[in-house]
Amino acid sequence: MAGASKKKAASAVSEAEGFYKNATIAICIVYFLVRFVWHWSSLSLFWHTLAAGVFFFVCNFCVSSLLSSVEIGASYSYQQDVLFITWAVMLLTAFVSDWCFFIYFSIPGFILYQYGGVIFGNMFGSRQPQDNRPLDPLEAKRLAKKEKKAQKPKFRMMH
Repeated sequence: MAGASKKKAASAVSEAEGFYKNATIAICIVYFLVRFVWHWSSLSLFWHTLAAGVFFFVCNFCVSSLLSSVEIGASYSYQQDVLFITWAVMLLTAFVSDWCFFIYFSIPGFILYQYGGVIFGNMFGSRQPQDNRPLDPLEAKRLAKKEKKAQKPKFRMMH
């Protein structure tokens, strides 16, 4: 059956598009209604508008990136994770407290956890402690034997 994989890919894209776009639109509408209509009296216009802009931008970016990854068959787990965290933060800040916005710090925290060793290792180099203490005779003999053994060939002659 020619073109079956293209049909499966198109079906996966349309299914993912339907779910992620509809869920994002529903959560954004709920956030807007709760935050800007129901809690109007406690609204700090600048900060809540800024937060809504960040939420809407991140949701749009994650959904479009996720859909393009589904289309080409690539992994989309990081985009999905960020999208789910954004949804959770939106709902929690709308219904619980504005302090739930700090959950967003888990994203740069994960990036530092995942890639911090590589970034800081290349930036500052590896720092091996310098050992300048004098060697005792037994340790010097052991190191000399180890170096001599390392210089020998690593194969055996079979007779």
